[in-house]
Amino acid sequence: MKQIIVVDDYPEVPAEWRRALRTKWADKAPEVIDINRPEDVLTTLRAHPDAGLIVIDLDFGRASQSTGLLALQQLEDFLRERPDHPVRAAIMTADEQDNRLLLLLAAFQLFDPPPIDLVRKSADHRETAIVELVDTLRRGNLPRDERIREYKRRPGTPQQASMMYRLVCERYGRNGRTALDVWRGLLTAHSTADLKAMVGLGNQLYQYLPKAASAAAEVAAKMQRAPEALKDVDRLLGREHDQRTANKVFTPLSQFAQRNALFFEARELDTVVGKFAPDA
Repeated sequence: MKQIIVVDDYPEVPAEWRRALRTKWADKAPEVIDINRPEDVLTTLRAHPDAGLIVIDLDFGRASQSTGLLALQQLEDFLRERPDHPVRAAIMTADEQDNRLLLLLAAFQLFDPPPIDLVRKSADHRETAIVELVDTLRRGNLPRDERIREYKRRPGTPQQASMMYRLVCERYGRNGRTALDVWRGLLTAHSTADLKAMVGLGNQLYQYLPKAASAAAEVAAKMQRAPEALKDVDRLLGREHDQRTANKVFTPLSQFAQRNALFFEARELDTVVGKFAPDA
């Protein structure tokens, strides 16, 4: 492995990678190429065919138009162009709450191939983790999955059965609407009537909103801070999926959407969701 691409908006991050690698391998260390925008991943990969690893931050904050999911999407595009190129992805993130947790789950469940490792910026021994990851890859092996197991799909589970597929990609009705459309509607709707008009599902919304609630509850179980009502969503839903049930879950779902607006508003999710369309 001659080159590593680091995608992060903080210059301290690629500097840390250079320092760790040079401390271990001196002048034989892989070159670190740093870019600070996910939009530049595809052109950078094309320009650096010796890159064997791309390290991607997921949350670029409100100042950026994109998240690290765009970088992963561009990596998928590159691997379709160059299926023989053995570049791998690893994720580097600060914490795992709210938007960042959803980004992590999406990264490991909705992309093929998924990232192979996770390096936490908050870890006490980051440089050791960096060296271990690169050394493992240089030996021709993959890292063990202890750090990423809780974010991955269950073994043998297809992408279409994953938690994140149900949360954002599932098709609702026959008009092409998806769960993501419902979440984006929840960001501004004031009632189920508002949401029904925005999303265009009519009374079918009462059938699909409980599905969104169940998917959100599964994700919320991994969060420390989630609407309390989502933790008891089975009691809220009951057996009847009607307007009354939809009204019960509207408020906690709206709270969940607002708290994770950075994730649900990410425009690159449109491409991610679109690749699962029946005619894609």
